[in-house]
Amino acid sequence: MGLPLIALALALETGAGRTAVKLLFIALLSAAAGPVTSMAVGRRAAQEEGLVEKGPPM
Repeated sequence: MGLPLIALALALETGAGRTAVKLLFIALLSAAAGPVTSMAVGRRAAQEEGLVEKGPPM
């Protein structure tokens, strides 16, 4: 959650322009990718410990 907020603050600080658009794009990507990555890592750890079946989720 920290990176999207920092990128948003930097975009507001730079003002309207190309740099702000790039920073907002980075914020959006990191906000969307963070939960997905956390779920993938958690599922893999649970598979290694035998808490869930190995293989793709259904």
